[in-house]
Amino acid sequence: MATLNLFDTENTLENVGQRGAQLESCLLPLASHPQVGSIRRRGLMVAVELVANRANRTPYPWPERRGWRACKAALDRHVWLRPLGNVIVVMPPLCCRGEHIEQIADAVIHGVHCATTD
Repeated sequence: MATLNLFDTENTLENVGQRGAQLESCLLPLASHPQVGSIRRRGLMVAVELVANRANRTPYPWPERRGWRACKAALDRHVWLRPLGNVIVVMPPLCCRGEHIEQIADAVIHGVHCATTD
């Protein structure tokens, strides 16, 4: 008797590629944000770097906790994100669907806006 592999029956690996591209597309509005230094993606993992000055990539002072503020604001949209200093880390589960990606991207954008607006 063959065992069912969830990765195969749910096409998980194919889903990762599609959802990763979708997440990148949904976060595209942040690419020109004046306080976003960079957006880096590998598969479904994304890092959004917050900076005080985009032109010279001046970081925010650590005590301002901008990454934490962005992640806290994302909770308003029912999404947990991980702050690493001034970087917001997005790591959705491999099994997420398109509507989840849209919700996550909306929460990231909301969090960036809240964390960079004084």
